[in-house]
Amino acid sequence: MNAQPDDVVHFHGHGHHVPQPVPAAMRLPVEILCQIYELLDPYDFNVARHTCRSWFLAGFSRTVLISMLKRGGWWSSVEGILNLEQKDKMPKIQSQGLNQEWIMSKWLARECTLGPNHRGSEPAFVEISQTQFADLHSDTSIPAIAEDTATYTASMCGRFLMVTYGATIYVYELNHRCRNANSPRWVLSS
Repeated sequence: MNAQPDDVVHFHGHGHHVPQPVPAAMRLPVEILCQIYELLDPYDFNVARHTCRSWFLAGFSRTVLISMLKRGGWWSSVEGILNLEQKDKMPKIQSQGLNQEWIMSKWLARECTLGPNHRGSEPAFVEISQTQFADLHSDTSIPAIAEDTATYTASMCGRFLMVTYGATIYVYELNHRCRNANSPRWVLSS
């Protein structure tokens, strides 16, 4: 009796698993992925590189990232940051476990998220907390400034919010979770 390949049954022992076939998209060479990326605009490139791990890693190609940043009009900003790092005006990026391609990648992702062509399901901005400013009051009145006008100023680092109300300055720490309803604040009064 002659056996045909279809008649053979394979039994695998304990602990042996049949490997799942890897999808063709994950087996594409990096060179082909880079050629595909060059045909896309920055927004489509940002979406495509999040397809799978191999596509994401191929998206770290320096030439592709520079090309996408130039197409999006963001290269001059990134180039300025990278030049500052090279001139020792900024701390070395490599010491923080980062490299220039990572910075370019993050910049591109942020610009695509904030841009008008953002097609993602997540919004560009997410509310993480609310602060009530209803309890503001000034200890001292300044005649030249309207008593009911509050002025809001965010710090350069984005961690603090300064609210001036009359002659009183409130400084709020942002991105801070509190047990009670009041945000941590410091009050400066003249």
